[in-house]
Amino acid sequence: MGDDILLILTERMCKSKEISAYLKSISEPSFKLEKLPVKFSENSFFINEFKAMEILLEKPLKDYRCVVMGCFFDPCVEFLRMRRYRVVGCGEASMMLASLLERDFGVISIFREAVSRVKLMVKRLGLMDRFVGISIVSEREESLIEGGRKLVEEGADSLIIAHLTSVKLLKVLSNRFKGISIVEPLKAGLVLANAMF
Repeated sequence: MGDDILLILTERMCKSKEISAYLKSISEPSFKLEKLPVKFSENSFFINEFKAMEILLEKPLKDYRCVVMGCFFDPCVEFLRMRRYRVVGCGEASMMLASLLERDFGVISIFREAVSRVKLMVKRLGLMDRFVGISIVSEREESLIEGGRKLVEEGADSLIIAHLTSVKLLKVLSNRFKGISIVEPLKAGLVLANAMF
């Protein structure tokens, strides 16, 4: 097993200079991060699981310390775990971190279709008693703030940004909601992966 961590991202995220700079800023110097781009599903908003599985089966995954699934819905995570690979799903990592940092958490997403899937993830992780809800927002700053405000009013002590489209928006939220933990899934997943030896 090597020291490298394999991060699986959508092609769009791999091509984003802003996301690349962000990943570089949050990566520990002790490991090398390799990005693996995967296409979106047709007419959908998350990684194409079948395409991801096909690509992953061709990679020598035992050569990596850990595989990090950089899609909030954690596609292929259980598939890889059944094959005895070390894998971290960014969605589950962020929810576990949020529930450890604070009592209750809410999720902010830009996809309406995310509601049922997020609820299923929360239920599977046994965190329903800590889950305040999910706010569906647009990518506009005002919408993001309004979605966060609604969750905080409903009792959220931490906010998870389910789909990172702009690093700038993370700063907007952390400046706006003082005293509320803002959890970003890619960072949560990489922190957990880096804790493994």
